[in-house]
Amino acid sequence: MLSIDGRPVTLEALKPRLADLKCRNGVVWYYREYTGREPPAAASAVVKLIIEQQLRCRRSPTIQM
Repeated sequence: MLSIDGRPVTLEALKPRLADLKCRNGVVWYYREYTGREPPAAASAVVKLIIEQQLRCRRSPTIQM
């Protein structure tokens, strides 16, 4: 599940939010449960968007950030 501020969001809705975050010099807190498998396609797409926007990213050890 993708979320912003604890609310579900689609990948398409995430794009402008990340662009806005970049303008405000924000940071992405990223959490994904480790399952021992490859990440889902949505997780890879989010990482790609973060890289494209050149945002700072921190990995959170818990889902509650």
